[in-house]
Amino acid sequence: MALGYGGDGSTSAGDFHEACNLAAVVQAPVIFLITNNQWAISTPLSKQTRVRRVADKGAAYGIPAIRVDAFDVFACYQAVGEAAARGRAGEGPTLIEAIGYRLSTGTSSWIGSGTRWSRCAAPRRDWSGPVLPRRLNWTRSAPTLAPSSATSAMPSRPNRR
Repeated sequence: MALGYGGDGSTSAGDFHEACNLAAVVQAPVIFLITNNQWAISTPLSKQTRVRRVADKGAAYGIPAIRVDAFDVFACYQAVGEAAARGRAGEGPTLIEAIGYRLSTGTSSWIGSGTRWSRCAAPRRDWSGPVLPRRLNWTRSAPTLAPSSATSAMPSRPNRR
């Protein structure tokens, strides 16, 4: 299994298309995980591609595509798990589009360049998204692990000093 990770801007690069095509042709067990935060540095998604959904690019290669909420760690975990199971079963690659919104500059080259940042994608200061309520609901309903089962599930590590 292999997992390749990139932003929505990476799907406009030739390497992305070559990798998708080859993976589809040879049915490689690959997950292409793309974080779609609506911006490729300072270029909005609408100016870098004609498709409105990055996941639609999978159809060009015959690759199944999944769209998930990038802010939902459980949905992302499930999507990657399902894609990995497909790959291990010999069913080839999967494209996962994790949809979010840029909450910061996205690059260290913008530090101190507030005007450029505000023109492109100023963070949503009022963002209070669904992440915390989902996490609280899951935590409240999750089964409790006994201390022995929790520690036995962890890999042993040598004691380093």
